[in-house]
Amino acid sequence: TVHRDGRTFEGPQGLKTILLEDQDEFQRVFVENIFSYAMARQITFQDRETLELLHEQASDNGFRLRDILLTIVASDCFTER
Repeated sequence: TVHRDGRTFEGPQGLKTILLEDQDEFQRVFVENIFSYAMARQITFQDRETLELLHEQASDNGFRLRDILLTIVASDCFTER
């Protein structure tokens, strides 16, 4: 299988290796996708500050999905939509 950056990998172990090498990017994209899904819209430039804070809080909490979702639904972006 070929990763989007051209690196090749084989099977779940190969994917795990690539994800661990790019852990920060994976975590940022994960948080962005959860945020986009929760907001039921695409991410905009105005969301960048919120996403940065969300990523920092998620990092502090070990990127637990429950904590990410609770932070999103408590955010101004979510409550004021």
